[in-house]
Amino acid sequence: MIAAAVIAIARIADAENRSSLIWGGITLAACVLCTMLVPIALLGIGLGFLLAFAAMFVVKMIESR
Repeated sequence: MIAAAVIAIARIADAENRSSLIWGGITLAACVLCTMLVPIALLGIGLGFLLAFAAMFVVKMIESR
């Protein structure tokens, strides 16, 4: 599941002309951290994915100013 989240964010980043390696790494770190903090693994992975997606959205909003 973590690999699927990393691949999904990497493809989204690639579609937006961003570095897929950097965003994939951010997603991997977020998913691993969230699975260590949240006792339910799938919930932690989902939370990590959402955090990475939200971070990408915030960066996009800041750059568009």
